[in-house]
Amino acid sequence: MKILKFIVRAILKLLIFTITISFAIIKLVVFFALVIFTLGAFGSRTQKY
Repeated sequence: MKILKFIVRAILKLLIFTITISFAIIKLVVFFALVIFTLGAFGSRTQKY
């Protein structure tokens, strides 16, 4: 029982860890996409090709 409880706890910790990391990565990707989009829009507005 003790071993089983330990395994379950470890799996839960790993799940929480991976979920938080994935959320951080998604936030970073969205942030970079927004920055690139705004920079591109600003550049196209200031410099007409």
